[in-house]
Amino acid sequence: MGWPSLPALPVAFAWEEGEGPESAPLDSLHYLMQPYHALQLALACERRAQKHFEGIVAGKAPKKVRAAAAEMAEEEREHVRLIEEWLARVPQPSADWDEDPDPPRMSE
Repeated sequence: MGWPSLPALPVAFAWEEGEGPESAPLDSLHYLMQPYHALQLALACERRAQKHFEGIVAGKAPKKVRAAAAEMAEEEREHVRLIEEWLARVPQPSADWDEDPDPPRMSE
């Protein structure tokens, strides 16, 4: 953002969870996932980030914070647009994409 130092982040603007809104939950990954799945996951993360920043813009944050959030929301909108374009070019996997005749075995 070009700030000389990182501003203090009031609790009201902290992430709702331990990770930022662009972070994908680990349980959404699959060892056989294909590019289509990765793009779907990325799209959900970017939309979540866009919503997060739009919420700050619509809230009662200080003007400078809302301005920064508006810039970040616009950036996330661009990411959403780019991923949607990529998804249009990537074939959807077959319905049985996750079938593995020899799945990994783990002893816990």
